[in-house]
Amino acid sequence: MGGGVAGLLAARAVSEVFEQVMLIEQDASDAVDFRKGTPQARHLHVMLARGSTALEELFPGLNEELSERGAQAYDHGEMHLKLPTGWVPHGPVGIPLLSMSRSALESVLRERVTRLPAVEYVTSTRVTGLRTDEHGQAVTGVAVSTGEGSGAEDSVLDADLVIDASGRNSRLPRWLAERGLPQPRTHAIDIGLNYTSRFYAADAADPRDWVASVQLSFAPHLPARGGGAFRVEGNRWLVSLVGAAGEVCPTDEAGYRRYAQGLDNPHMAEVVEACTPLTPLYRYHHITSRRRDYHRMERYPQRLMVIGDAVCSFNPVYGQGMTVAALQAQELARLLGRYAGQPQPPDLARRFQQAVARSVRLPWFMAAAADLGWRTERLPVHLAAGGKGFGHLLKKLPHDPVLYQRFAHVWHMEDSPLALAHPRTLPHLFP
Repeated sequence: MGGGVAGLLAARAVSEVFEQVMLIEQDASDAVDFRKGTPQARHLHVMLARGSTALEELFPGLNEELSERGAQAYDHGEMHLKLPTGWVPHGPVGIPLLSMSRSALESVLRERVTRLPAVEYVTSTRVTGLRTDEHGQAVTGVAVSTGEGSGAEDSVLDADLVIDASGRNSRLPRWLAERGLPQPRTHAIDIGLNYTSRFYAADAADPRDWVASVQLSFAPHLPARGGGAFRVEGNRWLVSLVGAAGEVCPTDEAGYRRYAQGLDNPHMAEVVEACTPLTPLYRYHHITSRRRDYHRMERYPQRLMVIGDAVCSFNPVYGQGMTVAALQAQELARLLGRYAGQPQPPDLARRFQQAVARSVRLPWFMAAAADLGWRTERLPVHLAAGGKGFGHLLKKLPHDPVLYQRFAHVWHMEDSPLALAHPRTLPHLFP
């Protein structure tokens, strides 16, 4: 369920185990660039280094293909990054990245997946509910509709396995309740995050020799304003301005320019002032981070798996979402591969959800500890301690290239945060 990045990755993961894989997408087949179901596609997306490695494992040669289609190569350390505590050290840190639009990545993934012999890509079709056995112990399929509503056009698709990859607005909790099953416990963090973005033309004479420039705002620093400018495929710039904790990004021309000019990083304003707009201004708001604990449900149905934002949707600022989905797809492929040609154990779906929970635990903690610093209520001890430690780290990063390089590998999920406690790093944190 869901033809976005998580759905495409899930389809790839199961395609070598199942003879028939149906990928169901509610948007029309001609909605290639910006689909209604992915309003976030018009805004900045970053694939972390570990996610890029996972994608290359699932789709060999993908990075080369993306580069051939115009994705811009750079090293993380060559990104101009302004923190509330200052500019970080500039120079390569050994983390190669590609800059591209979300639509470019999704388009290539879609082409790869739809060429797989087992996969049937079905569009303009909505999933309207689950079907289970009479005891509610196992999911047996889904109800779908190809019309505007339910009724005569509804039909049922039987399935040996159902995967929900429908994103942060997944209706799965409601469907579980409709079948008499419990709903997962949900954790939500809303810091009033909002984006306003636009694509700009980058002509051949563009004097800017960098690929990426970012300003990040972290709690409790105010005003909570930031943004990013990235060179992407098609000889374009993508500029996203970000607000949180009461700061709202404008959608009018004059307001957008003033907002960019008011940032401490001048690069966003440079692009906005010097380059030709290619699109209108698009705003994306009501972005609540949400984690659903499917792995803790007392009664979890067999033959149902949940992946990507349908399980855990992160604050997009940290670039974790697509990377975590790629890691979950890797785990899905490994888990199913163990039982290829054999009956699946009854608890296979629960085991997968437990693996999914492990994949989101650390990135959720890191994002929550940072974001909750803007909240006024008393925080749990572990989140308060995490936020305090992160604040101390922020003060050190602009002045210590060694510490920043190690932090960059943690940010890109190549190293555990425990790497910051390495004997060679501790003197940089606590001189």
